[in-house]
Amino acid sequence: MNIPEFFLDMVGHGLLSVDCATGIVTNPRTGRVIGTNSGVPRVSRYHLGLTVTITVARLVWMIGHGHAPSPLSCVMHLDGNPRNNCLANLRLANRQQVAINKFSRFTSDDVTDLRRIYATTDISVNQLCGQRSVAFGTMRRLLLSLRYANVTSGHEAACVAKYQRRSAVSMTPSQRTGLEQAS
Repeated sequence: MNIPEFFLDMVGHGLLSVDCATGIVTNPRTGRVIGTNSGVPRVSRYHLGLTVTITVARLVWMIGHGHAPSPLSCVMHLDGNPRNNCLANLRLANRQQVAINKFSRFTSDDVTDLRRIYATTDISVNQLCGQRSVAFGTMRRLLLSLRYANVTSGHEAACVAKYQRRSAVSMTPSQRTGLEQAS
C-alpha cells in the first residue's frame, strides 16, 4: 500500500475526517484538528514501523477528487496561502508551474513595503510571515533580495544587516557567506 492509498484508507475507515469545503482535517475520535503546525500543514501517522506524512492540501485534493494525483504533480494553492486548504483553492500543477507562481503574487510595491517594514520596525521575519501568510523561506528570499533583486526600496542593506544580527548565532559558515554575497 502506498502513502496516498494509506491515507485514503484511513479516511474510509473513519480514522481521519476531511472537510473539503474548509480544508480542515480532524481526528473524529478526539475532534482535534490535525496539521496545525507552523509552515505547510501536514498529517503524519505511524504505519508498519514508519512515520508516513502527507500535506493537508494533497489529502484534501485526494478526498475531493476521489483519487491520488500523480507523484510528479504538486498541489498548488491558488491564493498562495499554504494554510488555505479548501478544495476550491487547490489545483494540480507541475513543479515548474509552482516555482513560477510562487513569486508572481508579489508586486514591486509589495516587496518595497515588506522591506521597509522589516528594516524600520522591530518585527521579526516570523511575525511578518504570519501577517502576510507567506512561508519563512519565501519571506527571507524577498527581504534579502535573493528574489526581486531588481526592486530597489533603499532598505535592502538594512534588511540584510538586521537579518544577519538576528540570525548570526544559528547560521553555519556557508550560510553567512551566502548572506555576505547577497549584501
